[in-house]
Amino acid sequence: MKRSENVALRISPPVKNALIHIAEKEAKKDISAVLLEAVLMLLSDRGISLPTECPEYRVLEGAAGTANANLAELMDQAIPIAREKSARWAAEYAQTRFIKVWTKIQEIDDAKLYNDAYEVFTDPKRTPREKIRAMEFRLESHALAKCARPLCLLALYRANRYICRLPRQRRWRCRRAGRQFIPTRNMARAKNDALDKLLRLRVAVAYLGEKEQSAWWSTRFLGSAGKRFLEFTYPRSAFAAGVTAASEAAKAFHDRRIGKGRVAHLFRLPHILEQRLRAILLSPDDSDLPSVVASKDAAILALTELSKEPASAPEGPIRVGDNTLLSSGAAIPKLAAFYANAFKTAKQTLPYFTAEEG
Repeated sequence: MKRSENVALRISPPVKNALIHIAEKEAKKDISAVLLEAVLMLLSDRGISLPTECPEYRVLEGAAGTANANLAELMDQAIPIAREKSARWAAEYAQTRFIKVWTKIQEIDDAKLYNDAYEVFTDPKRTPREKIRAMEFRLESHALAKCARPLCLLALYRANRYICRLPRQRRWRCRRAGRQFIPTRNMARAKNDALDKLLRLRVAVAYLGEKEQSAWWSTRFLGSAGKRFLEFTYPRSAFAAGVTAASEAAKAFHDRRIGKGRVAHLFRLPHILEQRLRAILLSPDDSDLPSVVASKDAAILALTELSKEPASAPEGPIRVGDNTLLSSGAAIPKLAAFYANAFKTAKQTLPYFTAEEG
């Protein structure tokens, strides 16, 4: 049997010069010895072992050859058992996961998603699991991008759960006809002055509490770096995604300090208020909200403008009133004053509301 064969390799002059330099520096016979060593290291990294009768078999590997041979034999014996035991699970898992992704793509029936599927499934550099994960991520991004359109979100409301007050006659007709009522942007902005101020207050506090400002919570979604990251992931709703993520961190921070009982705070509002704020945040033409998070001074200025007069409060949770103040909008100046004073004096004042007076 032929012990070795010649292999021709085409390389550029810079690569050849580099190999010659390595051969001279390490006292190799020629550049073929350098190439052979590099190939053997690559095979070892890939988990490919050479038989002992191979001329290129390393002496260092031979010292531990017996142990390696025994391990390899044991592994070879375990492979058929593992394959047999896992075959049914693997088939069900793969089929379920793929069908779930492919069915979702067919339901959406978007040309861009089909193009993504073609590009991902034909990528030779990815394993099948990586391809499925990539498509799952594309589907999630597509769904979040769709949420940037308010009507897609607001269409989920039933006729008796509209966002604003309608004339009685129109409400009655909608219910009697059994039609699903889809609120428009103008309806979502009913009582827009109070809702705008409340959302502006939330955005300012969510930004000022982030790590780069006051470090109340450890997120950085509303800063410049976070904005660039979110624009890559959610190109159509980056600002809304940043506000939502920062608000979730702020809610968890307030919950730890205040509690989750019959209380409410700026980041844990009654359900109807949360839905109204969400609708406004997802409106495509709200262009002045990003200016609130342009800088720390801009956010503090926004709080100062929302507060009617300065207010000082001790550090920690402080009760402002009951939930009726939130519904009427009368609590906004008090909240803004407390938070503005807290961020200016570097103390953590956390105003909250109770379910009922007393």
